[in-house]
Amino acid sequence: MLCLLVGVGWLSVDASIPQAAGGAEGRGRSQLTLSLSDLSANKPGSILLFNFYSSSLNPEFENTRVSLTNTDPRQLVRIHTFFIDTVTCSISIWSVTLTASQTVSFLTGEIDPLSTGFIIAVAVDEHGCPINFNHLIGEEFVKLVSGHAANLAAVSVAALPGSQSLCDPKAIKADLTFDGIAYNPLPRTVAIDNLPSISNGNLMMVILNPLGGNLTEGAAVLGNLEGLLFDDLGTSYFFEIPSAGCQLRGILQNNFPRTDVPYDMVIPSRRTGWIKYYAVNDQGMHGAAINYNPDGFSQGHNLHVLSLTSTAVFTIPIYPPN
Repeated sequence: MLCLLVGVGWLSVDASIPQAAGGAEGRGRSQLTLSLSDLSANKPGSILLFNFYSSSLNPEFENTRVSLTNTDPRQLVRIHTFFIDTVTCSISIWSVTLTASQTVSFLTGEIDPLSTGFIIAVAVDEHGCPINFNHLIGEEFVKLVSGHAANLAAVSVAALPGSQSLCDPKAIKADLTFDGIAYNPLPRTVAIDNLPSISNGNLMMVILNPLGGNLTEGAAVLGNLEGLLFDDLGTSYFFEIPSAGCQLRGILQNNFPRTDVPYDMVIPSRRTGWIKYYAVNDQGMHGAAINYNPDGFSQGHNLHVLSLTSTAVFTIPIYPPN
């Protein structure tokens, strides 16, 4: 079943790390430190985040293969899968039911063709209400016509012990609260390590997605961002990025991010560095990084999470899965 809505929404996350000079990091309402129980790509959950997908008119060169797996050996699960098209900021919804221990794989070019964005999968009951079902895992393989390709594990968000759904099956929408009580909090500060030098032919694509909002109305917008670019000696260079729509995507280069010292001087040939991004306001976000080098290392991974916010609320429509 494929339903088209007009937009997207998401959540927010914050944690306690020192405020950077010139930045607003750590000013959120909640101060949460990371623990092993937080969201992760190495555990099952009730909600899965797929940080990037794309498909084109040439699926042999640009497409995404997504897998969803129910690890519970006894119970079936219904899943609402939200495709957030970050070009138009519209949403498509595809529903699937997995029996005990079942897995399913699909190409986004067949489910949501000619789209680019990110995906959210939510475990629901027969009415479409979100449920506590920490048995979902998944992953995706992305390939782009630009040559960028990566295998990215789905980031899982767990429903926490004792949390009960307050969803009314007769309602038209339900709120998912990522407050550390109902679900894991979500990221506010994220990082990429082992940044390559562009002088050696590296094309590192950065993807940042807003988390929080109302999927019954439209896509959330990523607010103003700030960050620090570090060289391999730990010297930092501050930058700002204005509101970037419902997804920020770009290749690291001398004007992205724009710092006082150009990127190729901060990270010269055969050297490395690292970078972190944080939301100026209390907003959640996550993302991925995919590097392409025709003569070197090409790889990709989800971003590291440095801090969290507990203020995120994610609203989804309620309807019976097909």
